[in-house]
Amino acid sequence: MLALLEAMERRDYITSDEPAGARRQLRASGALGTEPTTQELIEDARLSGFGLTGGLANALLDPTVLRVRPGDVIHSHLDFLREVFGEAPDRFDEWVARVLDGLQTLLRELPLPQHAENLALLAWQPFEEADSAFFQALIRALRSASAVLGPLGDPVLGATRALATVIDSALYPTAVKLAVMRTAIDRLPIEDRNRMRLAVFTPNRPAGASGAN
Repeated sequence: MLALLEAMERRDYITSDEPAGARRQLRASGALGTEPTTQELIEDARLSGFGLTGGLANALLDPTVLRVRPGDVIHSHLDFLREVFGEAPDRFDEWVARVLDGLQTLLRELPLPQHAENLALLAWQPFEEADSAFFQALIRALRSASAVLGPLGDPVLGATRALATVIDSALYPTAVKLAVMRTAIDRLPIEDRNRMRLAVFTPNRPAGASGAN
């Protein structure tokens, strides 16, 4: 059916809004494989006042996406969360918990703390200052999610160490690597910056040690 709708749209038999509406109805009915775009999911969320609907839950838990584009799953979820953060920040924390729970359902081979760490790591844009507010809100929302989903470990520490490993493997002078890592840490919530500096630059000290930011 989806292929037919897309063919009809290409031939201008129907408008571009009609396939999107049909996909929305299919998701609401429990159909899998509708492959909604981020914009379609945001439109669905707007219609519900950013509350959870059957169609949105179906999109988050659709296992067919893993066969079609597995590498895009977390990135598409993050794109959706960015839009939620911009349009409905008061619903952001609950959507972070839903996305995290959805990832755990889709990819059960990974423990929940690993999903939280992956979300933090892939959302980290060291040189995108405009994205810092979203990233910091995501980190805080991941912490809040532990009250609903259970212990998540320390996703900030895990993501920081993973990023440090990636940067350290790059073929750049040490001074450049250090500068990149410092810039990245400056994008963290202020309450995390000093302990991550200690974890990365003085690894023999405990990550929870206190000190000036």
